[in-house]
Amino acid sequence: MFGTPWPEPAAHPELVKYAVHAFDVLRQNLLKKHGSKKGAKKQAELEATFIWSALHGLATNEHSNVMQHLILSKGVQTHAKDFMMMMIHTALESGKSEDFLSHAP
Repeated sequence: MFGTPWPEPAAHPELVKYAVHAFDVLRQNLLKKHGSKKGAKKQAELEATFIWSALHGLATNEHSNVMQHLILSKGVQTHAKDFMMMMIHTALESGKSEDFLSHAP
C-alpha cells in the first residue's frame, strides 16, 4: 500500500519545491503557535509531520478509490474530511502533544 516511492527530486524539482513550500507554511504557522519556548521548533515539526501525514493519507485513500471497497456506513466517506480536521484540532488542542518531548527518549 505504501510502496510507491516519491519521484526522484532531480526529475521533478517543481514537485519538491511545492511540497517543501507547503510543509514550511504549515511548520511556520505551528511555530507561531508555540512561540519561542524551549523545544518549540521540534514540537512544531512533530505536529506538522502528524498533520501532513494524516491529510496525505486521507487524500491518497480517496484518490485511489480504496474507500469504496471498505464497506463503510452511509455518510462516513462524506464526513471523513471534516472528521479528520476535527481530530487534528482535538489532538493539537489537548496539550498532550506538548508533553511528548519531555517524556521522549
